[in-house]
Amino acid sequence: MTDPVELLARALRQTAGLIDEVEPAQASLPTPCRSWDVAALLDHVLADLPAFIEAAHGNRPDFSAKPPSVAPNWAAEFRTRSDTLLRAWRDARDPAKLAAGQEPRRFQDMQVAELTVHAWDLASALDRSVDLDPELAEFSAEWMADALRAEYRGSEEEGKSFGFLVPVPADASAYQRLAGIAGRDPAWTARGMRN
Repeated sequence: MTDPVELLARALRQTAGLIDEVEPAQASLPTPCRSWDVAALLDHVLADLPAFIEAAHGNRPDFSAKPPSVAPNWAAEFRTRSDTLLRAWRDARDPAKLAAGQEPRRFQDMQVAELTVHAWDLASALDRSVDLDPELAEFSAEWMADALRAEYRGSEEEGKSFGFLVPVPADASAYQRLAGIAGRDPAWTARGMRN
């Protein structure tokens, strides 16, 4: 997994496959993100891609700008935006230029981690988490463990994007470790929410 663009492509394919499975009746299902149902999670993932594309072009993205929801056409729009994002990174002429104040490789790594943790969120909501790519989780957990500083963590009421670190057992799966690092409950299940 040395080529960052190919790693990003894997994360995009995994997320696209999960979005393809979402049926309209599942839009209101809860997710491990306490205040988001499936529809809100998908809107967030789709809204991130234009900002990711801006970063790939060497611009400073505005993550506060939220495009309108494309529901229920999430799958088709995700694939279109994914193709544009990959093309932008592949066409970047100067790999040393800064993107969003960081080296492009580091920003690509952030995009991989973001997509991978949200793939777990969506797979958990759909009760499909067993088939996820463990190498993406290992990579993303390592990146997030290094990148998520204390000031990014806290409650949703405080406007924080990530919860506090959740400890996991030594034998936890890669995705359970990733969930804990991202401040999710690694034991969260869709079945548990329905019981």
